Amino acid sequence: MAKYIKLPAVQTGFVLLKSGSYTENSKNYSNETGNISSILIANEHASTALVVHLFLDDVDSADDFFIIKNVEIAEGSTLVLQDNLSFDINKFSLKITTQGTGVTATIIIK
Repeated sequence: MAKYIKLPAVQTGFVLLKSGSYTENSKNYSNETGNISSILIANEHASTALVVHLFLDDVDSADDFFIIKNVEIAEGSTLVLQDNLSFDINKFSLKITTQGTGVTATIIIK
């Protein structure tokens, strides 16, 4: 099942997927899986780029494992990731950090 997220401007370590039940931005989530075939990140701003860091956060340590880091998504553009995205949801959480003044993003995880 796909997960659709409207990401407010400038986020640090925003949880996209993790094991168990949790609440993020007043929405309740549970029974998520790390079996991912694609991640779409769309920059909704018309004149400002969005800088993205997408990473796996190891729940047993302070280690982060970056899928992408410091990737700039041009205004009005979309980045689609489709390779090597699945992970063990019992060991890792999928998180995102964004930079860009006033920039919001749409994220679709399938």
